[in-house]
Amino acid sequence: MNIISSLLELYVRLFHRRMSVAGLSDVEYDNLETYYNKLFGYNSFILHEILSSIIHIDIAIYPPTDKKNYYALATMGMSAKQMNSPLKRSEFEYAELVMYLPPDWKIDRPHAKTNYDNDANNWWPFKLLKITAKLPFDTNSWLGYGHSVSDDEKYSPYANTKFCAAVLLDPSHEGIKFDKIKSGTKEFFVFGVIPVYKEELDYKAKHGVKELDKLFKQNNISRVIDINRINVAKNHDK
Repeated sequence: MNIISSLLELYVRLFHRRMSVAGLSDVEYDNLETYYNKLFGYNSFILHEILSSIIHIDIAIYPPTDKKNYYALATMGMSAKQMNSPLKRSEFEYAELVMYLPPDWKIDRPHAKTNYDNDANNWWPFKLLKITAKLPFDTNSWLGYGHSVSDDEKYSPYANTKFCAAVLLDPSHEGIKFDKIKSGTKEFFVFGVIPVYKEELDYKAKHGVKELDKLFKQNNISRVIDINRINVAKNHDK
């Protein structure tokens, strides 16, 4: 992290503390970044959230390497605040999220929110990651393995794709395995945000998330986003 980024992050943290916005402590932030670094290598930059409500969430961006030929996007901050889970155990009350993008995905170093608005075809995964991470706190609920999210009740597609929702699954991919994170008194998991088609969402509702994931594996569907991948549930129950 360069000096300017460090000063910006310090200013943002102090501002949000004064405004009672939940955020990771310095120790928690460093521990989480260290955890991600061991999995993905050192991040190229962190997309800092300048203004937050309820909870402060950054996104660490890890570029492709010789060991992993894809970008990894990882939230840093969702685990700062306890979710309202009916399962009163730490591992169900805290979480972080990741998404994977192909190596040719256009990612220019962002400077403002306008990236989301002016280049939706490339920035919709970032927006989806942020919306999903904030959802439990906006709705006083919780998210965990197998849960699904969508932008609206009409299941509008994301930008230039036909994906209309996302499902939280195990993010392990190509030898990278995620263990339970222990940070202070907290224990939690990192979930992969996997975009899906409407038919796949319906299939999950009917057969369960494990059966949907089984279809993904049977059809060699990667955890890395492919906006042109096959729809594994299309015509499956017909």
